[in-house]
Amino acid sequence: MADSRGSSKPRDNPYLAHLPPSQRGVGTGSNLTEKEPLYGFLPRKVNGAQVRKAMALIFLGQDGDVNPFTKQPLSGQYKKILETRKKLPVFAQMDEFLKIFTDNQIIVMVGETGSGKTTQIPQFVAYSDLPHTKGKMVACTQPRRVAAMSVAKRVADEMDVQLGRHVGYSIRFEDMTEAGTTFLKYMTD
Repeated sequence: MADSRGSSKPRDNPYLAHLPPSQRGVGTGSNLTEKEPLYGFLPRKVNGAQVRKAMALIFLGQDGDVNPFTKQPLSGQYKKILETRKKLPVFAQMDEFLKIFTDNQIIVMVGETGSGKTTQIPQFVAYSDLPHTKGKMVACTQPRRVAAMSVAKRVADEMDVQLGRHVGYSIRFEDMTEAGTTFLKYMTD
């Protein structure tokens, strides 16, 4: 939403100029520092270059490669899995998806089996909406219990996070999530 001068950038708002950047909407609006991989990400204003940079480990923390969601060191398998993910058709469409996601409230996606719709799109949404900084969650429905469990496991591995903690699933009689920590949840209808 634009202010009275037509600017929509929080940093341009003269009424907020006296506040530190984290309190005036610069960065993510959360408590991220400039040394963190997601610093500067504005919810629903993220582009593919920013996401690829965060995923591709261009950011090196003091202790080496840092997971942008857990702030913990990344495992050795992360790079191998990322190379596989880059080969998925939907990965090549990240910029287009993020633009459409930013501009629309509802999106209907169609793609071939194995193109990455179920595993990659929710991750793109997590990078774009930053639910972990707001206590929110990205939910992805699955038609079968086994699908919800196996996809959640795969995505947790891809994101190098703990299944049931940051990425989880919820099926009948079983909820493998952690309140306040899980930000990506696969569930049956």
